[in-house]
Amino acid sequence: MRDETIRTGAARLSRGRIRDLVFSTSRLDYLSAGGLLILRVYVGFAILLAHGLPKVAEVANGEGHFIELVIAMGFPFPRTFAWLGALTQVIGSVLVIGGFLTRPAAAAVASTIAIGLIGVHVGDPFPVLEPGLAYVASFLSIAVAGPGAWALDRWVTSRKEAAP
Repeated sequence: MRDETIRTGAARLSRGRIRDLVFSTSRLDYLSAGGLLILRVYVGFAILLAHGLPKVAEVANGEGHFIELVIAMGFPFPRTFAWLGALTQVIGSVLVIGGFLTRPAAAAVASTIAIGLIGVHVGDPFPVLEPGLAYVASFLSIAVAGPGAWALDRWVTSRKEAAP
């Protein structure tokens, strides 16, 4: 019976609602929004804290492993490109966390990680590549899916639509 209810504690859920909860395909439902928020915040903070900020500190000191890697990859003006890569990871991660300018920010961060994988880790065994590939896949997923409903992008577009 479709309208039959199931009692779980104090909550009553109809079988139709349980089905909708489990098999929902709507891009804007609250579960998708929550999932995208969790993904944005986790990968954003992971890149910001473990990669972006340490790179900025190295470049600001004028020495370090990151600048040596940029030189080894053959970039002209390696200090400038090191700053661009480090700032892309810092600023892009902050934008992704907040869900503001999410698609271009996520694509930019994914590209800096991909450049590092191609320029530094080509030929490394899969266990070495796997974390970087997971970050690229995560940021590309965010770039394609967008930030979800719980993001500054959504707030900005809703205000723009409400304006006369």
